[in-house]
Amino acid sequence: MALIPLVMATATSGRDPAVRTVAGLEFPRAEQLEAGVEPAKACPVCGHQGRRVIALTVTAHLRPEYWNALGDGFWFCWTRECPIFYYDNARRVYVSKDLLEVRSRFGLKESEVPRPICYCLGVNAERIFDEVENKGCCDSLEDVEQYTRAGTGKWCVTTNPSGVCCRAYLKELVAESLARSSVESRPPVEEVAERLSADEAPRSPVGLKVGGMDCEACGVAVTALIEHAGGRNVRVWVPDGRATLEAAAGLNLPQLLRELTDAGYSSEVTSD
Repeated sequence: MALIPLVMATATSGRDPAVRTVAGLEFPRAEQLEAGVEPAKACPVCGHQGRRVIALTVTAHLRPEYWNALGDGFWFCWTRECPIFYYDNARRVYVSKDLLEVRSRFGLKESEVPRPICYCLGVNAERIFDEVENKGCCDSLEDVEQYTRAGTGKWCVTTNPSGVCCRAYLKELVAESLARSSVESRPPVEEVAERLSADEAPRSPVGLKVGGMDCEACGVAVTALIEHAGGRNVRVWVPDGRATLEAAAGLNLPQLLRELTDAGYSSEVTSD
């Protein structure tokens, strides 16, 4: 997730200096890309690599008058300061965060409050900051979930413009809040940072065969179930009836398979 300062490397040349969005807005093209990032995967404005998003995610947030620009090759730009939401370099289709083009605001790209964070449960950044900074309730992601319910939704694929669960960036918000907390009785920042880093435990790749998926909506449902169970970097191929994910140590794979069965999808592990 590109939420770090840009490391400038491979230069671009011979290209249009302006990036034009679906509504005709123009932004200067990045002169260089993040080191090691393939040009096809890089945001053309900030140069960072984003995250692939499915067409259904883009459909949920793109204004209907621009649905003719929909496709399967979009990426979401994570960079906070970048004005770009979605980009498809292969088709040269670009969507900015401007509300002329999208219907949703992404909290990490916003300065105006309230800044939405958890879209499923309607939790904003200000609620999280208040719990951490002023009330001193939260020292971990688990605390944030308990007191705000952020990170416990199930439909992030469509509700969140980034297409992923807000847990992907909750840790960063908690750490940011702790750094300026006014509560003197909480543990040292170093101790809390160590707790938060536990979420970065090594993850194992897992492949699943999933039966019963008939349409893209089924793919969204399966993705939501896997992410809610703790799977990360989930990808689902509906026509092929398969899914891949990264599983941290805390993911209960047998329980996930039971939940998929309960939802009407047959499933089995094909690789780990």
